Amino acid sequence: MDMSFKPTSRGAKADPNAVEDEPVPTYEEWLDSGAKEVFSHPAFVLAKGAIEFVKFLWTRERLLISVLLQKDIIQEHEVEEFFGDTAHSAMEKEGVKQLTRFMMRAATKGELIGPRGKSMNPDDVLVLLNDILDLNNTGWDGRAFEIMNDMVTGDDLRADYEKEVGLLKAINEQRAKKRERATKQKEFEGQLREERERRVRIFISKCHVADKPAPSDEDQQQMLDGTLPIPEQP
Repeated sequence: MDMSFKPTSRGAKADPNAVEDEPVPTYEEWLDSGAKEVFSHPAFVLAKGAIEFVKFLWTRERLLISVLLQKDIIQEHEVEEFFGDTAHSAMEKEGVKQLTRFMMRAATKGELIGPRGKSMNPDDVLVLLNDILDLNNTGWDGRAFEIMNDMVTGDDLRADYEKEVGLLKAINEQRAKKRERATKQKEFEGQLREERERRVRIFISKCHVADKPAPSDEDQQQMLDGTLPIPEQP
């Protein structure tokens, strides 16, 4: 009996004889896996391109400042005052403040509708807005995937994760039972072979006592393998 097993990769058709368990990911690992798949989609490639375009605009602004300096339209000390990191940070903070104020005001009036068709309360809007702004720091990972799902579909990712984990655990449980059955089958076959070995030795001893020729090596092997009956008497 062929007792060899070959594990299958996740997503492939399950091998009924596979012995390796499917790895059960944590929720964070599951999100990161989903992010890799979703963010490879052309639509998100375009979104990333849009962010790169914003960086390009910032480069153009720096080039424009350089031209203004060369034309003596502005002075060196004015660059930091009007275009430097401090001024840019201040404008960025003011922009975020105005955006937050607008969003909170709209949420308070019940004008922001979530993906499930319900009005979003100010607390949820604030958390979501902060998460979006944090994308610049966290990048396109599982958390970003979770945020965008909340904004676009509102699907319960945690429920999807629990469902998949439950499926993986069921698969692993089936494989554990197969391993157990295979082990018991192997033990049973080993016991049968030991019994055949014992009976062959007894038969050969009887042949010697009766001064009869012992079976050939080939016949003995067939008796051990169970393909040739073991006589009771020589």
